[in-house]
Parts: sequence; structure tokens; C-alpha cells
Amino acid sequence: MILVAPAGADPTLVEPLQAFLDEKAIEAGLRFQVLPELNPEEMDDARIVVALPPASGLGELVLANPQTNFLAVNFPELAPATNLSVINLTSQRPDQVGFLAGYTAAEITPDWRAGILTAAGSPEGEAMRQGFVNGVFYFCGLCRPVYPPFPMTGYPITLQIPAGAGAADQLAVINQLSTWQVSTVFVDPAVADEALFDQLSQAGINFILAAPPPQGNRLSWIASLGFGDGMQAVAEHWPALLDGQGGVGLSLPLGFTETNPDLLSPGRQHLAEEMLVDLHAGLIDTGVDPAVWQGQ
Repeated sequence: MILVAPAGADPTLVEPLQAFLDEKAIEAGLRFQVLPELNPEEMDDARIVVALPPASGLGELVLANPQTNFLAVNFPELAPATNLSVINLTSQRPDQVGFLAGYTAAEITPDWRAGILTAAGSPEGEAMRQGFVNGVFYFCGLCRPVYPPFPMTGYPITLQIPAGAGAADQLAVINQLSTWQVSTVFVDPAVADEALFDQLSQAGINFILAAPPPQGNRLSWIASLGFGDGMQAVAEHWPALLDGQGGVGLSLPLGFTETNPDLLSPGRQHLAEEMLVDLHAGLIDTGVDPAVWQGQ
């Protein structure tokens, strides 16, 4: 049994997968190893191969080794085959992440004073920004505040944080949010860190993440958006993989992974989840051109 985990593979997937496969290899009496890449000459004795991006040449290896059962995790470009199953744990739609965050922010924020922080120069961040703005408007329409201040651009407030920003840069952005009395903000994963959460919390600004809950500042954390329990999906598919069955294609949909019920009530969460059903079904369009993040 082989886990292909190249340099640059997501450590939040590598570590739990390695522990899970190590345990399952012992149970099945298989030898288990972790490799940074997979060469054709190493395939003769391989019964099961689990691969993570950015592993390359996986499609060719699947075709050339019908005796081996493959599981590709987070390879949306691959189609399931007789000896290949594909589980995608992350969305390729940053606009949908932003749309859900914007909709949620609008439904819980007094006077629509919501905002978003994204990474400067990031196509994914720009897609999230546009999706967030449209998600806010989808919920509240014109979103006109009753009380001042009245920013010229209106709400939501959208701000960028440059790459490598330090505490001073973060504080400057938070001061702008405070100037416009923003009380709810969605934080792009590319700029999210505990220092930023500390400053947001100190400023009295609650935040939504597309990442696990923070280590601290749990009282200011509203919700985490994500794509279900990836390891649970792998575990559920494991017996079939071990039995040599392939052809499974599974994409875990966007949703709430964890929430703070003190800031996002069950009723409002349910309202957002009802909207998500239509979003996943294609009945709601985020209004964001895929070229924004695909670089077309």
C-alpha cells in the first residue's frame, strides 16, 4: 500500500491519511510506505495507491496498472475508472464559498455592516470577494443602512491585505473596518492567522472562516465553512477499495463544518442551508465569471 504525498501536499490531509493507512495496512497484512512521487517501476507489487495533489502522471499510471486499485483525493480533473475512485474534498468554486459567507453575514449583521478581507492579487480571493458581495445582496437587496456612517461604496466593505502583511498592515485594515462600524467579516483563508483573529476580536468584530475554528477567540468566531469530513468519506470507501472495487466519484458539498450558536442561531443556519440546496442545484448563480479564478 502506497500513499503518494509530494512536496507541497496539504499537511492537513497527509497526516490523518498516513495514520489511517498505517493502521489499515497492519490490519490487512500489507506493507505500507509514503512516497513523494510514484514511478512505474515501483508499481509491480502495489495493491492500493492513495494519491494527493500535486502528484503528477496519475492518469497514465491508472491505465498502465489495472491490477492496482487507486484512490485520488482532490483531483477534480480525474474521472473515476474501473480501478480508480476519486474523492474531492475541496471546492473549485471560491465564488460559492464567498456567496455563502456573504449570505450568512447579511442575515446576522445589524444594519448590513458586513465586510470581507481577501489576499491582494489573488484570483481566488477576487472570486470570493465578488461572491461575498453578491451573497450579501442576494439576502438584503439594496442593503441600505438606517444609521450612519454611510460609506460611499455602501456595504459590504471589501478590503485587501497584501502578501506578507505584518501586524501593522493588519491593524490598518482593521481600523478601516472599525471606521465603518463593520461588525461581521469573512476572512479569506490566504490571510487568516491567529494574530489577525486577535486583532479582530479586540476590535469587537466577529468573523466567518473557510477554515477550522481558531485556537483562541472562539467568542468572536461565527462559523467555519468547508466540505464535510474528508477522512470519514475515505473510511467509508475503504472496504470497497480493499476489495478491489473502483469507479466511485464523490464530491463533498460546501456547507457549515462548525458553528457558534451564540452568533449564528440554528434558525438562521437552516435558512442559509436552504439557500445552499438551490446553489448546489444551479438554481442560484453567484454572478461571478469562472474566468476570475481560472485565469482564462
